[in-house]
Amino acid sequence: KDKAREWKRRMDEAYQRVDYGEEDEKLIDQVDEEIEKESLSLKTEYKRQLRARLQMIWDEYDIDGNGILDKKELFSLMRDYFKRAVPVYAGVIEKRRMQRLIG
Repeated sequence: KDKAREWKRRMDEAYQRVDYGEEDEKLIDQVDEEIEKESLSLKTEYKRQLRARLQMIWDEYDIDGNGILDKKELFSLMRDYFKRAVPVYAGVIEKRRMQRLIG
């Protein structure tokens, strides 16, 4: 969200400069290119982190190390997931309910 706000602010500034005649339209293209590069870089880093996280989880639950989660390993993974997800989900529901009550 912070990056999106920053990018919007940068584009708004570029449009203002062009509107006031301080810069030509190339500035808008340049800022747009910079934002695209930053966005791609962030997406690439996010994918890398997700892949590493998934590998870490897989390695934790693949007890026999054969690269395939058998029924017992998968059951263990799902049990732990739901055990952790229920309190988080309940908290999200409560937060949304309170937001509706407040306003």
